[in-house]
Amino acid sequence: MGRSSRRAGQLPVLPLVSLVSAGFLAGCTPDHDDSTTRVCRNGLGQRAPDVHCERSAGSGGGGFVYLPGNRAVPAVGQAVGGYRLQPGEGTVRAADGRIVRGGLGASARASASS
Repeated sequence: MGRSSRRAGQLPVLPLVSLVSAGFLAGCTPDHDDSTTRVCRNGLGQRAPDVHCERSAGSGGGGFVYLPGNRAVPAVGQAVGGYRLQPGEGTVRAADGRIVRGGLGASARASASS
């Protein structure tokens, strides 16, 4: 009978390394998305163009609200529900996808120019 090249009690290295690596990678991915999308909500509870909130500064019962995570953004004129009045800790995007807070943004440009 042929002898095995592996000694008794010796662990297979490659499968063990793969298993440990997969465990670390699973721990590195966030289990929730704390990003938010900023949308303008008018006094009727409907989405309005951002310029409405930028000019009126919340008068008339409207203002910017924040939709959590990767929720679909309602079209202008549709009801806005399930919002927060304050942004989350993560990145804040405008409805058009621009980053308005977080990411590298101005801090990266300021560092690059110095």
